[in-house]
Amino acid sequence: LPIGEGARPVTLSTDDLVIADADRPVAIAGVKGGAETAVTDDTTDILIEAATFDPASVRNTSRRLKISSDSSYRYERGVAPATVDPAADRLVELILELCGGELVPGVLRDGAPMPARRTVSVRPDRCRHVLGVHVTDEQIAGWLERLGFAPHPTGDRIECTIPPARLDIEREADLIEEVSRMFGHDNIPLAETINVRVAPPQADQLARRAVHDTLVGLGYVETVTHSLVSDQAASLFLPPGHELLRVDDERAGAEPALRPSTLPSLLRVLATNHDRGVRDVKLFESAATFASRGDETGHETVEQRRIGLVVPADDPQHGLRELRGILERLARLLTGPDTRLAVTAAADDAALPWFDAQGDFAVDDRHLGSFGVLASPVLEHFDITLPVCAAEVALPVLYDTYPPITQARALPSYPAIERDVSAILDEAVPWASVEQLITDLAPPHTEAVEYVTTYRGKQIGAGRKSVTLRVRFRCPDRTLTHDEVDPQMDTIINALSTTLHATIRS
Repeated sequence: LPIGEGARPVTLSTDDLVIADADRPVAIAGVKGGAETAVTDDTTDILIEAATFDPASVRNTSRRLKISSDSSYRYERGVAPATVDPAADRLVELILELCGGELVPGVLRDGAPMPARRTVSVRPDRCRHVLGVHVTDEQIAGWLERLGFAPHPTGDRIECTIPPARLDIEREADLIEEVSRMFGHDNIPLAETINVRVAPPQADQLARRAVHDTLVGLGYVETVTHSLVSDQAASLFLPPGHELLRVDDERAGAEPALRPSTLPSLLRVLATNHDRGVRDVKLFESAATFASRGDETGHETVEQRRIGLVVPADDPQHGLRELRGILERLARLLTGPDTRLAVTAAADDAALPWFDAQGDFAVDDRHLGSFGVLASPVLEHFDITLPVCAAEVALPVLYDTYPPITQARALPSYPAIERDVSAILDEAVPWASVEQLITDLAPPHTEAVEYVTTYRGKQIGAGRKSVTLRVRFRCPDRTLTHDEVDPQMDTIINALSTTLHATIRS
């Protein structure tokens, strides 16, 4: 390549476009000519080649080789194919006029067909609205005519044929800008004040604030962590049938994997706090998770926004009950108090490997996530020595429905009667079955069925548990008597005994 007085070699890649003869490249297309074909004082014959090139290709080659020229400056900004022939003819004309010589007749042509002339329309009413000034249709057409756009009024539009060299004109807004330039930007009046109205927060923003405020009020600390984790930490939380996604960037260092779960980031923060003596901190984070899923036919990227929670718990049962209560509270916050919530033990084929004990959380039959006690290998990886309960749910998918439509009800005018029942059940019987059984019975005047506590011990026996529940009765127009409630309680106790094989504790 000619550089000043000398020349230097350059190394090309397969992405560089060149102009070549039958044997070798002689120029870098759109950037620079080669030294072997340069015009010198001894040149007697000149072959004129004129073409147009892809602006992106020229720009990339020019930047990579660090060669900037008049040619690259022009081609990086685009050269219309229709302007190539006139430019070549003008060059020949100048050579013959200034240098003499003889033109060999004939022209060789190749390449794609010449593109058709483009047409763009502009609406005068739209133009006046955008500019904020009154200009007539005749003025608009006259200015466009002077610019070479060949305007032709058609109905409520003015159709323009765009000159080949004006590659910057692609849509109506570009023509309006040309009209504004011809009218004169300085002639457009400016208002002394601008009326601005702040858009109200969207539903998802309000829902996110409500969820975070609730968690903070319950004693949780929000974290904001990086989405990159180590391969080993990410593999511990990779769902079955999924693969990790990694970033190809040396700056990622030892953490190149996009996290498939929020839990590894939360556990790292929890471990750091434990190392510093803060052992009772409860954490949450709302963040995106990433994974890849597919088979031989192809893969797709799975990205979800989830909320993760971690709770150190000396008593795992207490930690699970806390997480369950929080998830139910958040779900009802987003969807209303009448939402159907389901918390069930995970099936064997759906169990996640990072949980020792796992429950699945669903809202209106829509599975949103899981919670449970983290497995020992997971805690050992993060050097955490006490049990930890964790949850990860896709609550953000419910944000669009916030705030829920609720109906106000008058406060009760008469007192309620509450009865507690302690039923000894098999360990496998979930609370949802107890609640559903009483709900299906629908005893008269039943207002609510509430969970109170669960007891396990030697007095109960292995594989059994004592569940205490509370049934509330109330009549809207009078005060109930205990004699009216007793038959309803007998019905409930009989159903528990016969259907769930419960033993009622006195």
